[in-house]
Amino acid sequence: MLQGRLHHLGKSWILELSPIPQTDSGLRQQVERERILAAIAQNIRESLDLQTILAAAVTEVQALLQADRVLVYRVLDNGTGSAIAEATAPGWIKVLNLLFPEEVFPEEARLNYLQGRIYTLTDRDREDVIPCLAEFLVQIQVRAKLVIPIIQQDELWGLLIAHQCSQPRQWLEWEINLLQQIATQMAIAIQQSELYQQLQEELSERKRIENALRQSEALFRSLSESSPIGIFRMDTTGQWIYTNPRCQMIGGFSFEAALQDGWKRFIHNDDRDEFWQQWEIAAAENQEFSAEVRFVRRDGIIRFCRIQTAPVFSAQDELTGHVGTVEDITESRAIAQMKNEFISIVSHELRTPLTAIRGSLGLLANGVYDQKPQRGKRMLQIASTQTDRLVRLVNDILDLGRLESGRVTLAKQPCSVLTLMLQSVDAMRVEAEQNGITLSFLPLNIDVWADPDSIIQTLTNLISNAIKFSKPSSTVWITAELIEDKHHHQQRDSLASPRDRSPQESSPTSQPHNKALRAPEVPPLTGSTAFPPQLKPPYVLFQVKDQGRGIPADKLESIFGQFQQVDASDSRKKGGTGLGLAICRSIIQQHGGRIWADSVLGEGSTFYFTLLLPPLP
Repeated sequence: MLQGRLHHLGKSWILELSPIPQTDSGLRQQVERERILAAIAQNIRESLDLQTILAAAVTEVQALLQADRVLVYRVLDNGTGSAIAEATAPGWIKVLNLLFPEEVFPEEARLNYLQGRIYTLTDRDREDVIPCLAEFLVQIQVRAKLVIPIIQQDELWGLLIAHQCSQPRQWLEWEINLLQQIATQMAIAIQQSELYQQLQEELSERKRIENALRQSEALFRSLSESSPIGIFRMDTTGQWIYTNPRCQMIGGFSFEAALQDGWKRFIHNDDRDEFWQQWEIAAAENQEFSAEVRFVRRDGIIRFCRIQTAPVFSAQDELTGHVGTVEDITESRAIAQMKNEFISIVSHELRTPLTAIRGSLGLLANGVYDQKPQRGKRMLQIASTQTDRLVRLVNDILDLGRLESGRVTLAKQPCSVLTLMLQSVDAMRVEAEQNGITLSFLPLNIDVWADPDSIIQTLTNLISNAIKFSKPSSTVWITAELIEDKHHHQQRDSLASPRDRSPQESSPTSQPHNKALRAPEVPPLTGSTAFPPQLKPPYVLFQVKDQGRGIPADKLESIFGQFQQVDASDSRKKGGTGLGLAICRSIIQQHGGRIWADSVLGEGSTFYFTLLLPPLP
């Protein structure tokens, strides 16, 4: 810069121009500029917080330039932008976070700034400014401004802007240079901050993935530990490296015992070699594998199992091992076998009476017995008997199906034991008389909690069986007894006790039309089991005892199954369907009771079942 001095020479004045010497004030400004640049650079090196760096920079620049406002403007992709850092002198409005209109930042200006060009405005009122920008400058009180672009990786990141609001201002070269240097430092800070932010995001994502993996592993282990299906893992050679508890329980081995090749020892000798050979063939071709084998547990129990395996590959498509499941199919195999047997038995049970009916009716239809009326009548009786047998079979199958599927709703209510027994005995009176059997019952004057129709069906089934397998002139006893502990006996002093039973009072022997009924003492069976295990009183114990041929000990449990007979010829000779006891068991179980049998060969059998008392009020 130049300074002038006037010299008087005669009648004229001469202006002498000379460089203005740099004063102490100028030196101080230069030192201050260098200090600001050094401070910003130091902030960039020491801080990774971009907002802190920008805020400190605009504050320093505003103080040095004595500008009314200095801000950092962030350019957005949609053509607008806002101030993200600001330092404003007192008395002037703040524009921090104010969204600048798109029209004040046209595309031409964006391209100029992207090329690194600066923009200076000395006086808003005297220079040519587009109307929308002029109006916006008036709104934010700007008279003069200096704009420096901030370029980041060949993109226009933002602008460093100085505003003079009080008056016009001629921006000096050193001011422009200073802001350009600061904009360069800001670009460095932005890049550094973005790299740091990217690193933080990557670290956060890595932590998130690690947490997700830990949670996934914990979830897998939790699911595996509680899975109802056995799960195991194998390495690439087929050695086991993990088994879950269910797998260990099915195979009957411990975690340690199954590791490596240990699991093979628990496969049945007849299955081991073939299973392993088939697995190796599938594994060599990276194929899924499925086979059924028998596991022999340490306690000697054999479990039929289905083993399935599948190869596991890494992200690089490399084989890392195999995962497999073990499913215990012992019960399902037994059910399938029972189903096949059921179909076979039902087919036989249907075919036998149908054959008899068809044969009898065929003979009649062909006139074979037209001249033999008695033989023809016999054929009709055979057809009628076999028809009844078919009806009973179908009804029993339907009853059992409804009971076991839960489609039958039991209407439980307080029921008199005396009434249940009287109705059941009366229903079987004719059949007993026809077979020469005496029915003797000792009723109990007490209520049970039951569905009356279902219990009568149970009692008549048991009495009918006892009649069928008893010899003529023998007796079938039907009794009921209250079983209770001392505590319940005291609570139920208003109800009848076993002492209230009276043969003279309850026995129908005094009624002439029931000549087959009487009530003597019931002779016990040798080794009789009167009480079921794991059943707590109070309850009523029902007994139906006969003097028949008895039941072998190994049949006492199986006779409650479907189509089970002590002797296969019984269904032909006695006309039973083999479903009666299965129906009885289902009814009693749905009442919360127990049913079982005891027998001595040659002496007879006793069938027991229990029913609960009505709930106390």
